[in-house]
Amino acid sequence: MFAGTWGTMSVPVLGGRWRDVPHAAAPSHARAVTLQTRISSEARLRSSAIASTSYTATCGPGHAQRGDALIAAAKVHSSQVFSGVSGTRRRIIMMRHAESEDATENVRDHDRAITEMGRSAAQQVAKQMYDAGWEPDLIMCSDSVRTRETLEAMQAAYPALLEASAVFRGDLYTIAATDGQTRSHLSRLIVEETARMSACTVLCLGHNRGWEECASSFAGQKVKLRPCTAALLQEDAPSWSDAFSAPRSWKLIATLGPDLEAQDEEALSDRLRAKPDTAVVNNNVAAA
Repeated sequence: MFAGTWGTMSVPVLGGRWRDVPHAAAPSHARAVTLQTRISSEARLRSSAIASTSYTATCGPGHAQRGDALIAAAKVHSSQVFSGVSGTRRRIIMMRHAESEDATENVRDHDRAITEMGRSAAQQVAKQMYDAGWEPDLIMCSDSVRTRETLEAMQAAYPALLEASAVFRGDLYTIAATDGQTRSHLSRLIVEETARMSACTVLCLGHNRGWEECASSFAGQKVKLRPCTAALLQEDAPSWSDAFSAPRSWKLIATLGPDLEAQDEEALSDRLRAKPDTAVVNNNVAAA
């Protein structure tokens, strides 16, 4: 039992509402944290409604389903543990790099840069991520040029990404070309990194075919990751190790991607057909 005077305290309940419950007098800094959490949550809910309206107005009524998905993602509470809740909300954003230049004899696959259209698409997806209320604490990124440039373009449109801890690894480039290995490898790396820092939302930037296999395995269903597409995955668990334990399946909240209707569809289709998910460069299998 707490000693001291009893008062009331606002806590979150189901449906995005708050309820006052009795509590012992807490230090002023604890009350300030509670108040800030409530203000942040309510502000995010308001911004999500505005974002959904803007998205539908820009893309037209045919995108209403996408708008609903963004609302569903944005209304999910921030990752926190409260009494009676089984665990902390864990979120993973599995995102494939933006469209990149073709490999040539003079440019290694690892060094391929993104195109201007790819840069624009990355910024568009970053804005969708912001509208959905998904703010990464940790970024796990392949060290290839095209994944680095995709992240830089996203940071320009979503400055909060600059505050996240970013880890660039060469093994995230190579593992993506190996059948069925990406999920276990990425899971282990996330557990290791989050042991050194607190993170509830992780952005994973990488390549096909591994990224698509990994997202599909997490979701328990087929997830298609075209260039600059992001799958928002969520699971409630006490720890990251618990979240990755089999046979746990993650919930696919939404899939974000650039507005393909604003592009030249015929030219885009030709480009995608010319770029299989896995490219062969100098007789070596490379991550796409």
